[in-house]
Amino acid sequence: MKKTVLLLLTIALSITTFAQVDWKANWIWYPGQQKTINFNCMARRAFDVKGPVTKASLHISVFTDYILYVNGQKIGRGPTPSYPVYQSYDTYNVEAYLKPGANSIAVACHNYGTGVHWQYAGPGGLICQLEIETPSGNE
Repeated sequence: MKKTVLLLLTIALSITTFAQVDWKANWIWYPGQQKTINFNCMARRAFDVKGPVTKASLHISVFTDYILYVNGQKIGRGPTPSYPVYQSYDTYNVEAYLKPGANSIAVACHNYGTGVHWQYAGPGGLICQLEIETPSGNE
């Protein structure tokens, strides 16, 4: 049976350099459903940006699949299949999709919950971190 649930996305708006990911965000998933087979989870977070965006990087990983949206625009999907111990993540340049004032990030996630030929089985999880640079500094 396919289940769909809505939850709030926890995004860390960090003050890190763009050279490497210094994860401030934590893995999240719908409580009690980490090992449910064929589980869909939708996460969304609204936030404000103070001033024009000069640079913005969004780092994301999900176990097993995701589709990422910024302000209603589809940005990408992923991640590349990987062994859970060495979970891969994707980075998107999203400054063109952000604007001063109200913004939102939404992620449609799916966890197979069972191993398939391209991916090991593992618990559902989502991690997403947005790093924003404005003329007045980092947010």
